Amino acid sequence: EFDCTCDYTVRINGTKMTTSLEIKNTGSKAFEFQTLQHTYLQVEGKSAQDPTQCYVEGLEGYGVVDKITNTEYSWEKKAVTIPDNVDRVYNPPADKVSSNLSVTVAVGEGKKVKITGKGLLEGNQAPVSCVLWNPYKDKAAAMGDFGDDQYVDMICVEPGLLSGSTLEPGKRGSLTQVIEML
Repeated sequence: EFDCTCDYTVRINGTKMTTSLEIKNTGSKAFEFQTLQHTYLQVEGKSAQDPTQCYVEGLEGYGVVDKITNTEYSWEKKAVTIPDNVDRVYNPPADKVSSNLSVTVAVGEGKKVKITGKGLLEGNQAPVSCVLWNPYKDKAAAMGDFGDDQYVDMICVEPGLLSGSTLEPGKRGSLTQVIEML
């Protein structure tokens, strides 16, 4: 029903990796789309549930949609941690000066990663949300493609365009993510 092209680019330069997805509407009808960069980060020392070793900073003031508890609220703390099963969408506040995402992720043993996300829709900035995910014990054990104990070694931090972006015929949308070791 809808025609489009998708180009995915990966660039690695020193301590940075840039991934970019560009979607072009090549058809005659407008369509809505969403996209996420599914970034699984390894957490050293099996410490994904240790709030002193694994956390995400930079989401203060974001609106949260918690897919586990089916609640919505505003995040006001400095750090987000993952003590158990976490599946949350963090949407930027409407009054945020830049709609780009910029978070710092602690990944154990004193190591940190900076993740930035930039969205464009028809050449204009688009708000970038962030999904945080970790299945914890029960869900990890129930997943066929995930080791029973891998939840202690990972955090998923996913920049995304989730706000019902629409691409008109001939127009482009893109999501670019930069991951940098600090």
